[in-house]
Amino acid sequence: MANGNDFKGGSPWGSPPGGGNGSGRGGPRPPNIDEVIEKIQKLINNFIPGGKSGGTKPIIFGLILLIVIWAFSGLYRVLPDEQGVVLRFGKFVSTTQPGLNYHIPYPVETVLTPKVTKVNRIDVGFRAASDSGRSSGIGDVPEESLMLTGDENIVNIDFSVFLGN
Repeated sequence: MANGNDFKGGSPWGSPPGGGNGSGRGGPRPPNIDEVIEKIQKLINNFIPGGKSGGTKPIIFGLILLIVIWAFSGLYRVLPDEQGVVLRFGKFVSTTQPGLNYHIPYPVETVLTPKVTKVNRIDVGFRAASDSGRSSGIGDVPEESLMLTGDENIVNIDFSVFLGN
């Protein structure tokens, strides 16, 4: 060939022309699946206490692993606009500040994280003239503020409702 590569009738990947039966030069062979499975089993047996003998060591190891996972489930995060409320068996215990905190995991303690900087407010009968805070004018909304009482009198009521979480 012009570039100096001579495949001598074979393909550039090492197999004879026509595919061959694998007995020729061939390339790298795929690993035997049985050998791979045996290696993985040996590797797993090295990490499991007690090996193939069984006994109570794997059970104790499993229980310790479950206890560690349960203990780490007590970590919780409180965002900057929230406050953590810790409840022990449903009764208030304490509040926590923003950041990473810890409580006794689920069956004993639970944590609620309500947003404390958000004001949940509904104005009925009026609207602030401007949300920018420059003017203190209040716009009346008569469709909401005019009401008919039980003794058929008309009253004009403006009120705000503050909602909890």
